[in-house]
Amino acid sequence: MLAAATAGQGRAPPRSSRSVSLRWTTSASPAQIALAIPPYAASGCNVLYVAADGALRMRSLATGTEAVIAEAAEQPARPTLAGPPDDPTRVMAWESGRTSSVQVRFAGTTREVRGSYARSAQPRASSDAVVLSGFRSLEPRSDADVLLYEPLSRSLSVVGGGPGQQLFADVSATQVAYSDFSEDPDGAFDDDGRDLADLVLVERTSGAKHKLELAGKQAFPLFGAGDTLVYLHWQVDHPEPKLAAYAIMAGEMRSDRSRQLAQVETQPPYVRPSVYGATVEWVERPFGSDQRVMRVDMQRSQPASVFSMPGAELYATASSPHATLLAVRAPSQTSPRLRAIAR
Repeated sequence: MLAAATAGQGRAPPRSSRSVSLRWTTSASPAQIALAIPPYAASGCNVLYVAADGALRMRSLATGTEAVIAEAAEQPARPTLAGPPDDPTRVMAWESGRTSSVQVRFAGTTREVRGSYARSAQPRASSDAVVLSGFRSLEPRSDADVLLYEPLSRSLSVVGGGPGQQLFADVSATQVAYSDFSEDPDGAFDDDGRDLADLVLVERTSGAKHKLELAGKQAFPLFGAGDTLVYLHWQVDHPEPKLAAYAIMAGEMRSDRSRQLAQVETQPPYVRPSVYGATVEWVERPFGSDQRVMRVDMQRSQPASVFSMPGAELYATASSPHATLLAVRAPSQTSPRLRAIAR
């Protein structure tokens, strides 16, 4: 099992076993840092993670058993995992650096998903689908569309097309949401100090679209309970790499109404929040203070600190029903390790 920690303190219980050592690359361009997607994901009692040896591994938190899903030669990154409670390994996806494409594993078979695009990236999984972005060329600023892949039927469709880049999608059982950069002066997410974006919602069955017409800039949507949409908002600053300061918002699916859950100001390395059900979690790195994991319930009021460790580096949260996974590098360690924070 992962090393565990009770909420609000950094000391592991006596019966916790060895933690999982991760591969965490901190050298990246500003645009890559702004993606801020951790090398691990959780679903049920399973965690899918890029290990220190570079291989993608599935680990059962209930039994401690592991299986290699992709070898290090595939250069796996940014895994995502979803599935019903009785089969949490049903849908897995990740980026392959070797093939510049998204790989989807379903029912024991792994398939490359890119369609007619030069490359694919940014997968997010639900229990029956994977959403991703397809790029027309290998150049980071090339035109990009949002694609929906349904592994049971092996169908791949464009759900977010048009001029410019459509990126950073999430998927639920009924909806797809993505960031649309078509209103940007150059139509791309390229860290030029002027990037503009709106959020677009797409109904999976009908294909009907709704653009959230909101003031300021919005990006990085994530679905919560009841298809509530959580996203990051900037009133003045641009949406990358401005993860140093942003508001976390929760919006209603079929209206432009939203409410602020938290205002975040933090130091690098920057990491996006995670969402599970009605809970939003993120890491704050206040200047001159210990880093901490923050949590807010969408149905309640104020954010609260739920974990900290003096002198430690805290990286990214991955939320699941019973625990939150967190990469932690203690002062005595050379690489981060995964911990489970009980809810």
